[in-house]
This record gives sequence, C-alpha cells and structure tokens, in this order.
Amino acid sequence: MRIAISALQVDPEGVGGIDRYASELLLALAKVSSPHEYLLLVRDSAAAALRSRLGDRWKIVPVRWHIRPQRVLWESVLINRHLERAQIDVLHATNLFLPLSPACRTVLTVHDTLMLEMPGAFDWAKRNVGGFLFRGSLKRADVLAVDSSSTLTGLRRIGLEGVLNKAMVTGAGVGQFFFQRVGELEQRAVVHRLGISSPFLLYVGDLSPRKNIPMLLRSFEIAVRRYGLDHSLVLAGNPGPRSAEALEALRRSSMRARIRQVGPVSDHDLRALYQLATATLLISTAEGFGLPVCESLACRTPVVASNVAPICDHVGDAGLLVDPTDAGAIAESLARISRDGELRVRLAESAERRASAMSWDAVAERVLQAYDRAGMCASGVDAQPISVGRFRLGDEAGDIPNRHS
Repeated sequence: MRIAISALQVDPEGVGGIDRYASELLLALAKVSSPHEYLLLVRDSAAAALRSRLGDRWKIVPVRWHIRPQRVLWESVLINRHLERAQIDVLHATNLFLPLSPACRTVLTVHDTLMLEMPGAFDWAKRNVGGFLFRGSLKRADVLAVDSSSTLTGLRRIGLEGVLNKAMVTGAGVGQFFFQRVGELEQRAVVHRLGISSPFLLYVGDLSPRKNIPMLLRSFEIAVRRYGLDHSLVLAGNPGPRSAEALEALRRSSMRARIRQVGPVSDHDLRALYQLATATLLISTAEGFGLPVCESLACRTPVVASNVAPICDHVGDAGLLVDPTDAGAIAESLARISRDGELRVRLAESAERRASAMSWDAVAERVLQAYDRAGMCASGVDAQPISVGRFRLGDEAGDIPNRHS
C-alpha cells in the first residue's frame, strides 16, 4: 500500500510529547521491513533533518506554515490534493485532525481526549474550532491508534463509545538513545553551559495549565522551608502558548533564585539532564501519555508523579506517586526522594526494568497492523473489531516481508 503520514507539527528538536511521538515513530517505521511505500508530509523547517534520518525510501513533501490556522486548513482540506495525486491508499494523521472529506482510508493517532474533556484548559480556537474538528475526525477515522487504555476510557467519558470498535492501543515507547549513559565530563559540560546548580530536580514539558506548574512551585517552596531541601529546580522545554499563569507563579515564587528555566534543549542535553537529576517531576492533573516519565525511567532516574492514569501505569514501583492537588504530600515526596539514597537505588532498578518494555519498534509493528486494518476497509473486506486488550505496551510482533529488500 501507499501510506501518507501527516506530521506537520513535528519539530525535530522538540521535547514535547507529540513531537517526540511522531519523530520516534517515523524512525521506527523506517527500520521495520514492510511492503509499504511512504509519503511524509512535514513542516518545511523539519524536512531536511528528517530526510537525512529516514533514507531514500521515503518521499518527503515539505509544507510551509507559520501560524496554527494555516496548518489546520492544510490538514483539513488542502492535503487531499496530495493524497489524490500520489494515489494514497491510507492516510495516517499523527495529531488530532483528518481531512473533512478524506480522499482515502484513514488512521488517526489519538494521544488523549483532553481537548474535549477539559475545554477550559485550552484557548478559544482550540476549544471551539479544534474541538469541533477533532470530534469529527474521531468519527470519520477508519482506525484509531490510541496511546493507552486511559484514552479509551476518555472516549467513553465523552460519549463516543461507538468508535471503540475501531480503536487499537498502539502505545508509545522510549528511544534507545535514552538508555545510553552519558560520560561524566559531558554531564558537567551540559550543566555548566546551561547554568544549572547541582543537585537538582527536573521538570520537562510545556507550562500549560494541566501541567500544574503553580502547584509544583508551591510544593518545592514547602519542601525547602519545611524539610530543608537543598536542591534546585530545573524547568526544561518550550513554555507554550498557555503559559501565562505558570510564568506569573514563577515570577512570584519565593524560591525564584533556586529555579532555573532553561527552555527547549537538544536531545543530547536532555538525556544528560535526566541522568544527572535526582528525580524527574510530573504532577500534571491530566496527561495523554507522559513521555517524559518514560524517558526518565530509561535513564534510571526515579520520578515523583501524579497518581492519575496513564502516568501511574508507567511509573508503577519506579517512583513516588502523589495527589496532584496536595502540596504538602508532594513536598514530602520531594524531600524523601532527595534524602533517601537507598530508596533511589531501588527505584532506579525498577525504572530500567519498566522502561525496557517500552519499545518503539513494537509500537511501529502495531501501527503497521493499524495500516493493514485500514487497508482491509479500502479493499471492501469486513475487518473484525479488534480486541484492544491484546495490544499491550511491550508486546512484540513479527516482521512483515519487505519487497524492497
């Protein structure tokens, strides 16, 4: 089959979960033997970097867009002309939106349902226009490739039980890059260049409301005053468009001198930060998958994380789970994980074991099965509903013969 993959949101240097998902999936698909031909539609600024990493078997179409409405228009309408011209069999949209009238069969990646469940956490355009297009895309898709079972639960909560028979839990993974240890000299160079004081606790992600940054800052302040926490706090990542509340809380923090905001960082720097941090923190009130938690586990760094799905499912016994609304409990966990070296050793051992089961190669195999299912729809074959229970993170699938080899 001819497969088109729409990944217009991808920034190769991005540390956000959606950036990471699409970039890692593309690289994993490029490694797997398959009979498919690929057409990749990406932002023009990302095309060169992806072309050098994916190889000649992939045809790449660079798309120029500067503001979100341009991208949404392209994904919803203009993409069809490329699908028709290339005689595409299946389109895989990796972020939210399908064409209003798709020119082929479709697979839609669904990271979460937060836009429809928590509309107040998004700006007007995402809440109204984005929410309308997303709900329609969920209904139009031939196959839904969802990150976790908690996404299936979200679909039920928003009244879309009818789409569950076309949903597959394809999951997400951790790149082997994060399992590789960084040398001490390189670690020192990274923290020196970024102006970070050790020891430190690490947060990775944007500063949107659901990331709960004001609560994280308040908990950090309590841990310093009540328990004598001697760590600094490092925030890594692009603040994002909904960061005003978090930035104001950061400006007003009584511990501002001990908080370092380093902004977006490269993968190499991010890996070093994970491995140097005493712990990674993610106390979001809601998450679609929580990739920073998984990447931290791959680096053998324990986490303090929310006791909400799917984060708690990933963490298991490799970190401390907390109520994201309880500043006192969060502060106590920060102090405990910072002081107790034996606890960190136990958690690190569990972290490596849990992360090793999260393979992007296995995710790619499950996504290929989603393409096959959509292809059966295109051929008029009545595919049987898929039992989501058989697709678990860490499952391995057999290779598909490659006609190009």
